[in-house]
Amino acid sequence: MLSVGDKVSRGTYRVHSRFRRVVNFRRGEWLVSVVDPVIGPGPLNIVAEGIDFAGALELRVEPTGIVLNRARMGFDDGNVYRSRIDVAGVDRGRLHRNLPALRDALLEMSSPRSLAFLLDPARIEGLRPGFERALAAHLAEGVGRILGGEMPAGRTKGTQYSFSKERVLCPLCSASPERQDPRGQRRGWNPDATEIIRCHGSGNATVTSSRAGGAEGGPPAAQTVREDGGSPERQDPRGEYGRTQKPDHRRGWNPDHRRALRPDATETFRCHGSGNATDASGVKMIAGCGFGLTPSGDDFICGMLVGLHVADQVRGNDFSTTREAVYRAAETKNFLSRTFLSLAYEGSVDARLKALLRALAWGDPAMTRQCAESAISVGETSGADTLTGLYMTLEKYV
Repeated sequence: MLSVGDKVSRGTYRVHSRFRRVVNFRRGEWLVSVVDPVIGPGPLNIVAEGIDFAGALELRVEPTGIVLNRARMGFDDGNVYRSRIDVAGVDRGRLHRNLPALRDALLEMSSPRSLAFLLDPARIEGLRPGFERALAAHLAEGVGRILGGEMPAGRTKGTQYSFSKERVLCPLCSASPERQDPRGQRRGWNPDATEIIRCHGSGNATVTSSRAGGAEGGPPAAQTVREDGGSPERQDPRGEYGRTQKPDHRRGWNPDHRRALRPDATETFRCHGSGNATDASGVKMIAGCGFGLTPSGDDFICGMLVGLHVADQVRGNDFSTTREAVYRAAETKNFLSRTFLSLAYEGSVDARLKALLRALAWGDPAMTRQCAESAISVGETSGADTLTGLYMTLEKYV
């Protein structure tokens, strides 16, 4: 065994999917991939030589080794691949000088069906009329809503900002400062549990609701949202969070508010201090859309999440609220997409992408081009789609 990812979890796994150089194993919501050295290290990859990928059936991960089809292979700390993004202290000027090399590689090396058409609309001519071009238009509109809108430039770490008086969007909506029906779709809306959100003028927001814990027969309780948008409890109009019947504070569950939303998982990407915001509709438009085992839209969002981590470190700003909102809006039932989105959200990347980030940060255009070509070769479109999301995010926010 050559390496094991730092996110690989102990336990016994069964085959999920099989390819020529990869076997994916699953245990509940956990994924482990046994891969050929050509694929290389990754946060969930076990890289080994001489593996019979066609005959691999069961995998057991132990503290000091793995057992694949009853054959044991040991490892130690020297074999562990560290997947965390680390580009802190990089010269922004160097990164900007290297970005065009990434763009050129995407336009020259990526598949015609990849999202590289977002960088050069002329590539749409290479798509088939009908479905493929309609899909491209849909994805372009979604990305336009995300990056062409007013996503935040982040806020300097350690500082606090209040809502702007110029333009304020409520934490649960993007249409107006006050609304009776969250999202305007009446999806899960109860006229007796009306939510009114006030957030203009004073920099404070108040959420009132008959579900907010008021005494029986009495007025509903009010809650105050902090100036940075946080709140111990926040209503979730669609009931997407906290559905579990057991207390799960990682999902924002509260015994008095079973539909409480995590304080930083809002439907609005807020630019603290500037008043700029856009809703999550663009992310939701592209999530799950596109070609491939992991759809193009999901790959783009992965690249975007990685880009926000890089922007965090390079600019010294805090994009955590934005990453949280993007990640929550990209919720999917696709097991592989869900896993890769989670890794990108946490800031864990495979060796090819990590090499590209290092080339962008400390290398030159030639090194950037070489690493980009290696990362683009992942899958038919997945590598290119991820790098497209990365490039567009870095171009805008770094």
